Order: sequence, then C-alpha cells, then structure tokens
Amino acid sequence: MPPGKPPEAPNSVNPNTNTIFVKPAKRPRGRPPKNINQRAEDDTISVDSFASSNVYEDLSDNDPGESISVNKRPRQTKIKLPPPFVVHNITSTQLNSLLSKFPVANNIIRRRLTQYGIKLFVDTVEEYKALRDFLNKSNINYFTYTLDEEKRSKFVLYGLPDMEVEQITEELNKHEFNPVDIRKLKLKKSRYTEHTNYLLYFSKKDKVNVASLRQIKGLFHYVVNWEYYVSKNRGPTQCNRCQSYGHSHSNCKLKQKCMKCSEEHETDKCIYNKETLINGNKVKRCSDDKLLCANCGGKHTAVFKDCQSRINYIQLKQKIAEKTAQNKQIENQKRYTHLRNDLPKNFPLMPGQTPNPSHHQPNPQKSGTPWHKSKDLFTPKQLFGIFNEIIKPSG
Repeated sequence: MPPGKPPEAPNSVNPNTNTIFVKPAKRPRGRPPKNINQRAEDDTISVDSFASSNVYEDLSDNDPGESISVNKRPRQTKIKLPPPFVVHNITSTQLNSLLSKFPVANNIIRRRLTQYGIKLFVDTVEEYKALRDFLNKSNINYFTYTLDEEKRSKFVLYGLPDMEVEQITEELNKHEFNPVDIRKLKLKKSRYTEHTNYLLYFSKKDKVNVASLRQIKGLFHYVVNWEYYVSKNRGPTQCNRCQSYGHSHSNCKLKQKCMKCSEEHETDKCIYNKETLINGNKVKRCSDDKLLCANCGGKHTAVFKDCQSRINYIQLKQKIAEKTAQNKQIENQKRYTHLRNDLPKNFPLMPGQTPNPSHHQPNPQKSGTPWHKSKDLFTPKQLFGIFNEIIKPSG
C-alpha cells in the first residue's frame, strides 16, 4: 500500500452517483474440490446408454487373437576348432600307416596337402591333446599352435638381484599368485652389480594384470616394479628352434637349426663362435665365412631384416589379409541383398554402398526428333514479324 493513502473500506459510496460499491470476494486458489457423490453417480452409467455405430462384436478379455508366427533364422554359433598340426619330412603313405596306430578313431583326423607339409585337423581339444602326445612319442617332425586355454600372459619383474627362480615362486605363492614359469632375461648391458630382470608367465585363466601385481611393492625387502612384456621384434613371428616364420619354438618339434650357421645345434653352442670385444664387452660372434641363413641360404643370420624369405613371407601375409577382407565384404553384401531388393528404385545409396544394377538402370532414350531440329518452330524472320506487330503502335 502506498504511504499516505488511507485504507479503503469494504463498502464505499461514490459521491458522484451516490451508489454503494461492494468489493467482490476473493476467488479461491487451486482446483475446486471434487464432488464425491457426483463421481459415484457417473460411474454407475451403463455402457448400453451410449450410442455406437460399431457393427462388430466386442472382443473378450480372454481372447488371445490370431497368432502370427515369424520365422526367424536361428543364429548359428561358430565353434572354434583347435589349431592344426603341420607334419614335415614324411610321405602320405608313411603318415597313413602311422595314424592307423592312433588309439582314437583314425577317421576323425582330416588331412590336407600344402606346400609347407601335411596339415592334420581335429574337432575337439581332447583329440588335439591326444594327437599331440601321439606325435611326440612317435618322434615326428611337426609344428602347431597354442590352444586358447594354454595361452599365457607375460610380465617383467624389476628390482631383484640375481637369485634362484624357485625362491621368487615361493614368495609369490604367499601373495596368492601362481606363475607358470619364471625366466631370467638376458641383458646386453648391466646397470649395476647383480642386475637381473625376470620374465614371469601366468595363465590367462587367472586373469592377472599389472594393476594386481603392482599391489606387491616389495619382495625380499627389495623395492620392485612390474611391467607388461613388450617384444622388441616388430616383424613376423619367427621360431628360435627351426628359424622358420609363422610359429613359436614352444610348439615346434622340427629339426633344430643354428641361427648363424644353419647347422643342427643350438645357437648358443655354435662351434664357429669367437669372442670379440665390442665397446669393452665380450661378445660371441660367428665368423663371416661361416654365416649361412637357414631360410634363403644367404650370407647372413636367419634373423636378418632384409632376408628375402622374410620379405616374401610378409608380402604373402598381406595378400592373405587383403583377400580375407575382400571375401568378408562380398559375404556381407550377399547377406543384405534381400533387404536392398525391397527398397524402391529411387532410394538413395548409403556412403560406400555399390549401386544395384536392377535399381539404377539408365532411362531409355525418348523416340522422336530433337527439339532444336523440329520443323514446328518459328523461323527468325517469322519471330521478327510477330515482334513488330506487337510493338507497332495502334491508330
């Protein structure tokens, strides 16, 4: 209320008209309360009192209606087969006579002739393990690949001095870690006395990671650190036993070859090694006249990056990867062909989609004379005459 203004009376008299002004009552806020009795009366109205033009009968609440069956193609789950065996230095006749002595049924083993040897395929993990044991007892030259359940994770342990790996295993067992194997890494240069790094293998079933291992801050009162193992070899997988590409030494039973001279002995025990001083360190090196690659026969070691066999293997892998990607693209196009055929002919293409010839056919050319050669058009003289008649003033 503004200051100085007296409050108005509820009923005031207008001096000009001598009428009494009655101030209206305030309107109540909010929704008006519902009339419970009126709501009860409305609920009692029957359905029959409403007029309806529906000529069909009412559906029952228990009527399930017509059942529509949709034939969905069941999703086929692919079963991953065990890896194959590649057998070397044996003929098919000799292999058939050998597999006839296999304790499991001989017909479960499928064979395929390849340029690398004879491949053997089985369907289950149990058959894979049985065949692997059988080939090992028969002293057959072969290589294979690791089963998924036997794959391992690799970690590097830093900070411990040179000690027995059994002691590290026992100490880790106290922390509820069970390594499958522990090895000492070879160091080209030691940073301090008794400098040793350890490579630890864990089964992938245990789901061990660096975060869980780093909870162990110290072992034998030494501060330790954990890291994932990263191989320095960025090229293709190469076996340290037979020096071939495509598999590792853990699954290889082929003849052992030296990395330097390609003879059948271990690389560390090469008879042509000579100690030479390089930067003050003694290093065993093979003489240059005895160097022989086990893959291409060149005058270099089997791990030489410019080896022609290595280059050919990388190019072959690239061609296989490109062919696999192309086949996958073709398979996806065939899978969704029936969906594209249902689309209208003028439906726009998605990015990267190849046009369907049946949907994008060129329009047929219209028969007749072109418009610029038609005789029904006016000549230039006739056009000028028409313009003059239009522009010519009247009268």
